[in-house]
Amino acid sequence: MSAPDFYRSITFNPRFHMDVCTRCMRCLKACGMSLISWDGEKLVAEKDRCRNCRSCVHTCREHAIEITMKAGGPGAGHLKKELY
Repeated sequence: MSAPDFYRSITFNPRFHMDVCTRCMRCLKACGMSLISWDGEKLVAEKDRCRNCRSCVHTCREHAIEITMKAGGPGAGHLKKELY
């Protein structure tokens, strides 16, 4: 399976634990695709474009970010076993 097929088949969902987050905004700067934003109350990510580089996760000192994956889309039948 090629990389483009893989990304069409998997949805990565960055989740921010705002009860732990110190609002340092390091994750915004770390995201190479600029997918994370601050809406005034919480961090928001464009999950449909996330490619699981995990830069945001690695830069967070509070461990307030996790990325979950969901298999789906065409050709993703075997991926669930490989990823989970």
